[in-house]
Amino acid sequence: MINIIRFLLLINICSQILCAEIRYPVKKTRNLVKKNSKNSTENLDVYTIEFKVGSKESKINAVMDTSSSDFWVLGDNACKLYMNSSVAPKHLNKTSNETFLNICKDGTFNSKWSTTFKKTHLNNVFYKNYENDNSFAVGYWGADNIVVGKATLENVTFGVAQIANSSSKCGLGFKNAESSNLNSKKSGNHSLNISGIVINKNHTKSFEYDNLPYSLKNQGFIKRVAYSLFLNTETKNGSSILFGAVDKGQFSGKLSTVPIVRNSSLTLINKTKFDDFVITLQGVGFVDEKGKGTTFNTQRLPALVDTSNSGVLLPKKIVQSIAKTMNATYNQQQKKYQLKCPSQKSQEHATFVFNVGGKNFFTKYSDFIISGNDTKNCVLDINYNQLDSTILGDAFLKSLYVLFDLESYEMSFGQAQLDSAPSSIVVIPSKGKTFNEATKAKNYSNIWTALPKSYTTGGNIFGQSKSVSNPFLSQNATQTSTTKKDLEYYINI
Repeated sequence: MINIIRFLLLINICSQILCAEIRYPVKKTRNLVKKNSKNSTENLDVYTIEFKVGSKESKINAVMDTSSSDFWVLGDNACKLYMNSSVAPKHLNKTSNETFLNICKDGTFNSKWSTTFKKTHLNNVFYKNYENDNSFAVGYWGADNIVVGKATLENVTFGVAQIANSSSKCGLGFKNAESSNLNSKKSGNHSLNISGIVINKNHTKSFEYDNLPYSLKNQGFIKRVAYSLFLNTETKNGSSILFGAVDKGQFSGKLSTVPIVRNSSLTLINKTKFDDFVITLQGVGFVDEKGKGTTFNTQRLPALVDTSNSGVLLPKKIVQSIAKTMNATYNQQQKKYQLKCPSQKSQEHATFVFNVGGKNFFTKYSDFIISGNDTKNCVLDINYNQLDSTILGDAFLKSLYVLFDLESYEMSFGQAQLDSAPSSIVVIPSKGKTFNEATKAKNYSNIWTALPKSYTTGGNIFGQSKSVSNPFLSQNATQTSTTKKDLEYYINI
């Protein structure tokens, strides 16, 4: 009888605390990363989650990354080994060198000190490189207990970096994109030797493992492999990630759901599986502080939602159209668009608009403006790359509440109630059960299937009405739409 009572109490605790949701604050910090293969560097904003790893509960601040899938931590000598290696940038000044070494102050892990650690996949070298910033990590695979929030996860697989040039990473993506899958796809006799660590990809054997979202589900802490992200603005309530649930007090109305699409341009182990959070972007526009709107593009574009990217990338022709409207000029040395700093009123009340699933989502203009020591000139955090990729980064995410559902292969978007405190948690049920806080988008089935032969500008994402609904407009603003030509006269720069 006593055992039955204990069992019932355990089930009750699980249902109320563990098997429901895990909320955890997300910390914003600065991180020095390699910018390109020529070893130039740049400070970027990143969002981190704190973990405790191993029997000694070593504290690790890992960068939260929706565009990768690997969980790996810095070994205790990883930063120093990198700075002394042949691959380290030699041109860095003392401040930059110290910044690289400060990466390890976010926490390192010595596997020899943990009595619960064990090496795994002994024939596989852990190797992960990130093409967006040329960072990498090399080491070995292992398993240990980790603590995140109130959850203690047992025997979690992760990489331990013996040498690295970036912070520990918590990849939140699909298993198909794990480096243990991707590395074995390389063909030919391809080997790397990084400071004595030999990586022969020809002999790497493919395997998949449960990263953090899958571990939380499979160890009974959440009901579905899903999490919601509230980056928020830089205010007192900060940013947070909620595993297995949403907080309906932090977004308005219902979440709008769209399917994740397969990106066939990637070379993966299994192209029938999903590899990234790629959705269909159906339009891009802008509404100024007086309510005048313009549309830059209405083509269907495959867009990667990526917390590791600070701004937004769009095809070159679209970016050039935006830059012309904003009177921004391209700085060849910095590879960025510069403009006269917009007025405070313009930054607070104007908005870039992104159409997802047939619904317009509004993002604060101020999140796309980067100011420095020069108070007159700013950087527009919208750019392009050689591949004409579309990437929706933090400037896009800060104004929205986003649900990532790895089991249903869907994402749901809502207009965020900025600076709202945690208030109304709704648990996401197991796959197949109704979730009332999200509904299918109007254009749910209107998805990207192939890249256009050419990119166009113009169109209309605001409909026939002259009224443009913008949550960031002041109450006294008059809302009307306009053409791109008219808009140039209403941007305060």
